[in-house]
Amino acid sequence: MKPVRTVNAHKPVVPVRIETDKAPGLLERFYNWRLGFSFDTESMLRGIVIGALLVFFAVLQTTFLSRFRPFGKTPDLMLPFVMTVGVLEREKCGAVCALISAFVIEAVTGASLTLLPLLYVPVAVAAALLTFNRLIDSVPVMVIYTISASLLRSVVSFIILMCTVKGIGVYAAVFLNVIPEFSSTVLISAIPQIITRLALKPFHKTRAERTGITE
Repeated sequence: MKPVRTVNAHKPVVPVRIETDKAPGLLERFYNWRLGFSFDTESMLRGIVIGALLVFFAVLQTTFLSRFRPFGKTPDLMLPFVMTVGVLEREKCGAVCALISAFVIEAVTGASLTLLPLLYVPVAVAAALLTFNRLIDSVPVMVIYTISASLLRSVVSFIILMCTVKGIGVYAAVFLNVIPEFSSTVLISAIPQIITRLALKPFHKTRAERTGITE
C-alpha cells in the first residue's frame, strides 16, 4: 500500500491581505489619463529629439530653403518629417508631432489660413496605421507615402491660394505655385526622412543591439 500523505497541522498559516477598493489618488488618476504615453527617461529623450528636429526643419525651411528654392518654390519639410515620425513612433506620437508642427510652421511663416493641421495630422496617422497594419516600412512604400502626401499638400495649397490671394487665376495657382511646390517637396523629402531616421535610430535598437549580447 502507498503511504498516506498527511498535512502538518502545526504549519503556520500565512495571513492573506485583502485589498479593499479605494478612490485613486491624484498621481494614479494622472497615470491612467496619459492615453498610453509613457514618461520614462527614454520617452522623454525621444520627445526632446523630436522637438529638436521640429525646430531644425522649421528653421531650415524658413531660412535657407526660402532663399535657395528648387523649382522656384519653398519645399515643405514638415510634411515628410511628421510622416516619418508617424511611421517610426506610431500614430499617437505622430499626431501630436504633426499638430505642433503645423502650428509652429504657420506661426513662423505668418500664414493667415490655418489648414495645415487638417493635412499633417491625417498624413502622420495614416502612414503609421498603414505601416503597422498593412504595408512594410521600405523605400518604395515611403516614396508612395511622399507622393500621396505631397498631392494632398498641393490641394491644400490650391485652396489657400484661391481663398487668400485676390485676383489669382487657376492657371497661375496651379502652374506657377502648386506644381513647383509639389516638385520641390518631393525632391527634398528624402533629407528630413533620412535625418529623422538617423536621429531616432538609437530608440529602436533591439536588446541584443543595445547590450551587444546575442542569444
